[in-house]
Amino acid sequence: MNLDSNSDPHRLSLIKISDQTKLKINTQIGMNRSKQRFDNFEQALLQLREALLIANPSLIELAGSIKLFELAFELGWKTIKDILEQENLFKNEIISSPRRVIKIAVQCHFLEEAEGQIWLEALDNRNLLVHTYNYGFAEQCKNEIHYTYYPLLEKLLAKVKSNFYE
Repeated sequence: MNLDSNSDPHRLSLIKISDQTKLKINTQIGMNRSKQRFDNFEQALLQLREALLIANPSLIELAGSIKLFELAFELGWKTIKDILEQENLFKNEIISSPRRVIKIAVQCHFLEEAEGQIWLEALDNRNLLVHTYNYGFAEQCKNEIHYTYYPLLEKLLAKVKSNFYE
């Protein structure tokens, strides 16, 4: 069998993929990745909800609920990033910082100003929880997670679900 591309005109056409086709393929892969991330975000929120319903959590349960918050928060800001990318709101800028994503989301009116402030506060607390463990701080953050951050994440879930992934 001769594999020389010059001997088979069809082989050459299979190798050459137009830039438009590459863009379509990359866009489809990106959309699938975004949808998968959103689905994971939804699952993380369901698990966080269950953890927050525990009335008097043990130390281990508290640590687990904090980890679930960290996961849900991470998937939440990355979901925002995916949507802003799909809407071409980064203007060819490569953004990898959650703080920058949140600020752009506020500038683009994807998030309200007050929401953006809470997202930034949640980011700061998430960073403190990840890098230092203090039971008193964790206990204090549990209330913030339950009554402030969890509803914020639920609001994002509802917004994205109704506007992007119906």
